[in-house]
Amino acid sequence: HRALMALQMAALISDSLDVAVYCDIDAVHWLTKDAADLEFSHFPSAQTQIKMLHERGVPIMACPGCLKAAGLTPEQLMPEVMVADKAVFFGFTKGRILSIDY
Repeated sequence: HRALMALQMAALISDSLDVAVYCDIDAVHWLTKDAADLEFSHFPSAQTQIKMLHERGVPIMACPGCLKAAGLTPEQLMPEVMVADKAVFFGFTKGRILSIDY
């Protein structure tokens, strides 16, 4: 529920504002090519939302340290997901960290 709610909020906000999705800790597991699609209640599935956000130009980033801790590699990520890069991340935020956390 948390993952799908976060993606849905990103989609809603991206209609009128710039949004980036940063995934860390356990979230990196559902960003891989072979991950089971997350589904819950009335929400569009995780893979559906990730593809839609990507098509809207919303960057979806995976924490590189969390990938390593999970035993995952960047090559295992969905094509819509990038490994978070400090310059890209802080360039997007202009040095501010604004977040909604689920």
